[in-house]
Amino acid sequence: KGKVAMEARDEDWVSQLFVASTHTFVFFFSERGKVYVKKVYEIPQAPRNAKGRAIVNFVGVEPGEKISAITPVPGFDPGHFVVTITKKGQIKKTAIEEYENYREKGIIGVKIEEGDELLSAAITDGTKELVIATKKGMSIRFKEEQVRPMGRSTVGVKGVELEDDVVVGLCVASSEDDRVLAVCERGYGKQTPLGEFRLQSRGGKGVILIDASDRNGPVVGIAIV
Repeated sequence: KGKVAMEARDEDWVSQLFVASTHTFVFFFSERGKVYVKKVYEIPQAPRNAKGRAIVNFVGVEPGEKISAITPVPGFDPGHFVVTITKKGQIKKTAIEEYENYREKGIIGVKIEEGDELLSAAITDGTKELVIATKKGMSIRFKEEQVRPMGRSTVGVKGVELEDDVVVGLCVASSEDDRVLAVCERGYGKQTPLGEFRLQSRGGKGVILIDASDRNGPVVGIAIV
């Protein structure tokens, strides 16, 4: 049966879990592309079954701004990068050192174009492979090297070609032994060996990830497992 790990409010649910030390940095990205940086010890501690505190109460987000991506960052050592993806498929890679001079009121992490919003962020070491999934069941796999490092206040480059579709997930793969888990809105999902997704060039249409049929529903997320 397990135990209650967190008491969730009505219409709320747990979507992410990570393990970190008290001195790990946590990057909170808003859908507008701003990033707020806190250390783990600055996040209010609470009992296992508590509801916790709303992020807006201890991260100085602007009114109307919502947090769309959270990622732990061990430090600002050179050779590591922050990779972000937007719903409209713009992908960007920025050296981790560019975030070192963060401010309480947040800094620009990525420039977001009108009508788009930040979806996900991940930490890489420059040698990984990236897999992007779309709502209609398409995916594309390409080498991280195809995304050159850019400054914080840039838009990025096209990660995937979208036709009346949106990106729902980005994951970072490091081995052919990795498997890609895709989950659909109606509860169906499957895992596929990474090797079955051929390496392509960034910005293409990609290949079918899963059948986003009426039975399955649209894709809601992917993960490397």
